[in-house]
Amino acid sequence: MLVGAFVLCSFLLCGETGDLGVNLFIPFVSVMARDGALAMLWWIAAVGIGLPLTRWMMRASPSMPSTARAEISASRSATEHTTLDQLAIAIALGSGLMLAADNFVGSVGLLTALGGGVAWTMILVGAALCVRELRDAPLLFRDAAFDESSSNSIAPPWFVFAALAAIAALLAVAASSSPGWLWSSEFGGYDALSYHLVLPKFWLETHAFVGPVAGNTYAYLPSFVESAFLHLMTLRGDAIDGAFACQWWSAIGALAAAFIVSRLARATICPRGAIVALMVFLAIPWITVVGTLAYNDILPCVSLAGAWLLLVRATQARATNESPRTLDTRAAIGLALIVAAAVGAKPTALLFVALPLLALTLQRAGVRALGHAPMVILVALVMLAPWLVRNALSTGNPVFPFLTGIFGLGDWSAAQVDVFTRAHGPAPPMMERFPLLLWEWLFHGLGQPSAQGEPWFPQWSVIPVVGIAGLMMAARKSRDARGALLMIVIACVGWLCATHLKSRFLLPTAVPLTLGTTWLLMRANARKHTVLPAVMATMLLAFPFVVFLREPVRGREMRSPSALLDATEMMTGRMLAQALSGATPEQRTEIMTQATTPFALNHLVPPNARILGIGFATPFYVQRPIETTVVWERGAFDVVAAQAPDDPASWGGQLRAQGFTHVVIDLTMLERWAASGWLNPQLASGAWLEVFLRSNTPLIRTVDNRVVVALTPPRVTQ
Repeated sequence: MLVGAFVLCSFLLCGETGDLGVNLFIPFVSVMARDGALAMLWWIAAVGIGLPLTRWMMRASPSMPSTARAEISASRSATEHTTLDQLAIAIALGSGLMLAADNFVGSVGLLTALGGGVAWTMILVGAALCVRELRDAPLLFRDAAFDESSSNSIAPPWFVFAALAAIAALLAVAASSSPGWLWSSEFGGYDALSYHLVLPKFWLETHAFVGPVAGNTYAYLPSFVESAFLHLMTLRGDAIDGAFACQWWSAIGALAAAFIVSRLARATICPRGAIVALMVFLAIPWITVVGTLAYNDILPCVSLAGAWLLLVRATQARATNESPRTLDTRAAIGLALIVAAAVGAKPTALLFVALPLLALTLQRAGVRALGHAPMVILVALVMLAPWLVRNALSTGNPVFPFLTGIFGLGDWSAAQVDVFTRAHGPAPPMMERFPLLLWEWLFHGLGQPSAQGEPWFPQWSVIPVVGIAGLMMAARKSRDARGALLMIVIACVGWLCATHLKSRFLLPTAVPLTLGTTWLLMRANARKHTVLPAVMATMLLAFPFVVFLREPVRGREMRSPSALLDATEMMTGRMLAQALSGATPEQRTEIMTQATTPFALNHLVPPNARILGIGFATPFYVQRPIETTVVWERGAFDVVAAQAPDDPASWGGQLRAQGFTHVVIDLTMLERWAASGWLNPQLASGAWLEVFLRSNTPLIRTVDNRVVVALTPPRVTQ
């Protein structure tokens, strides 16, 4: 039933191509078999690494109370099995360790070595470990030590499996769309096209170490997920084609997070709540969005849920009459590894994963758990050491571009640091931030947008409101509900005080909110045997489909989300170039009106061109040598502008003298950056643009509002 429903739903979704009027099921199957398989291999290898460590952590310890040792021992039969809880924790722990391994091996320049041989060896070793672990200890689908009476359990109704197959199909189809088409709330995945995919593309094509890249500030971040993307691109043998595997990595991560959350719900609510929590988590449209883009946001959800489940199981015996339980040393090490990987994947996880888990640990294990603090800090520092060393060697500041007042500015000016800090922190006064919390989280996508021009979709569904209500109702009797509320409060305070107040940064709250929603739905199940909670959770699953079917939004709802499945040739401009080669003059004129920036740079400029981006920071599909800078950096164009501030007509000649032959100017981004106060002040007025264009040779203005310019050679003085 699952396979049939998945295939049927995938086929139907692949037909959502708008005016194109074709069904792209075959290209979808091609991407799934080719790139989805590579991503799945990565996750299987991660489980192979995580399983033996998980068993080591969950093995009975002499330091445990006697009842805890008895519970763990009772769960092991004559033939050892792998419980679903162990599998869930192994996914979180193993994925974190796999990310750290990718980051370390990439940092020493070996991830792309031997023609991909090192990358394949890592995958095969991890997969072999997974096969061996599951062969020696097969999966046990019933956890006897924690099950309720079998008389209270019922099989999920058939429509639950159909609904889960449908949402899995949605994730799969969206992950097979060419980067840049979905999603409008992320401006086509701008962050992926500017650094999540661009950095590993650069490292792969230049055989460089994972680390700083000139002109791209985000290469100074830990880059755990980008290292995994480099791993996948290396396996694929091509960066642009490998982007599909990166999106599938996120999609599988979303399903993995949902599975872990379901186990967490089972441990903290009741066994029947597991399947409801699985659906509720996947019903959050934000999960579909970040779970089908080459983003790093899904990993903190995996880490938070996995670490929380580990903490619950490690302190389970506190329900007995024995003395309060201390946190076992091995469990503390596991928590440190998982949380450090989350921070390595996305530094804001310090606020949304590490601090909430610290509070939860103190709630469950008491202040004595702080005795593990030195060891936890040491483990985290070792995990993050490649990043800290790279940055220290490159800039003198191990956490650049953060804490510049303590460790130094690197090669930045104080003005650059100020702009970066303001752009990545909360701008409005504190009292003006609280309404933003309502509109970016509780009521996101409802009513009028909180900021003019911002995409406005119901990305949170109704889960925040329902989830908080459920947690508040359960808090009187449930310590777990109180802990979940505490985690949400800490996350919201962190969001208000230390981020730039965008909805997506609150995504880790999806984990406690899912528990709250599940609590509320299960409370509606007064008879205990009805399917009402499953029915309501299934209804919530409609939200991601509503958001998907309106995509993409380019001034209007185009309603063709599947139009660019496996469309690399279109995105690079090769398809237009082929049409242009045999076109009549009239047809050529029509084709040129559809010219995209990758088409212009890949097929219109000479093969030996050297291109400079001005405001253009998304060069993922460009297949020619190009130098770009994000807005926080100062590149070659900023340098020549500073050398001759009153003579824009000379800038082209100076750039030509440095070896550049063409520039591509992103007019939209320059305007946006200037309006935000981020652009180099010397360029912010825009007065230079007309003079610069007039003194050089504009070749084409693309359909995405960029101008490609041939630079005039410098004037030769007699």
